[in-house]
Amino acid sequence: MYMIEIQDQFTGAHAVVLPSGEREPSHTHCWQIRLFLTRKELDQHNMVIDFHAVQTLLKEILSPLQGCDLNRNESLGPSPTAELVARFIFDRLTKKLAAIAPDVRVKSLGVSEAQNCWAWYTRC
Repeated sequence: MYMIEIQDQFTGAHAVVLPSGEREPSHTHCWQIRLFLTRKELDQHNMVIDFHAVQTLLKEILSPLQGCDLNRNESLGPSPTAELVARFIFDRLTKKLAAIAPDVRVKSLGVSEAQNCWAWYTRC
């Protein structure tokens, strides 16, 4: 099994509902994205997949989130936590990869909204 890692980021605001039931004030983060892609065997170019191809797909997914209030994104719901943002990006990247490289899998995708704090989504 081969694996590559790609990182990116976007800036966006959110306000989540806290465990107390209160909504926190809206605030902005520089959201860090880390993802791992796997493939059983390398392709004809001895790659899992071209890094640039994945970066292009990721930019397409992140572009609508850049500079936006994530609470206004219907797919993220009324409390867009880092966990939900991770799954949102994971699902969209999985779909886009299936169209261009069906042998490549998103192993896991992490989102950080604060230094040293990561939320991950993965499929076994």
